[in-house]
Amino acid sequence: MLRIVLVLCTLAGLSAGLALADEDAVHCDIRFEKSGGLTTITGLAGGKAGLAGRYRLDAQIVNGSNRSLSRQGGAFVIESDGGPSIVSRMAVSAAPRARIEVELRLESGAENATCRSTTL
Repeated sequence: MLRIVLVLCTLAGLSAGLALADEDAVHCDIRFEKSGGLTTITGLAGGKAGLAGRYRLDAQIVNGSNRSLSRQGGAFVIESDGGPSIVSRMAVSAAPRARIEVELRLESGAENATCRSTTL
């Protein structure tokens, strides 16, 4: 059974109202998809078509006193349609009661965006 967990995102350096009103500004999203014992984490970047920059996605799995950190990073370019582009995807194995804390940072020149989310 697949279950999508809703995420909350915050934009660093921009007010939420301004960022939502300006779809050309760099923005991000984090999505979770659970299937069996695996959780797939997808980091997305949006903004003006052709916008390029660097990203870093950190995923910390917390299970009781145990912690595990996975990190990915690199370059990204927004696709020609301006829609969300996948910048990172990872699958992690986590116990049913484990918590997954994720942060995605996007940097494109003077524009930055940060999203944070935790599985429920």
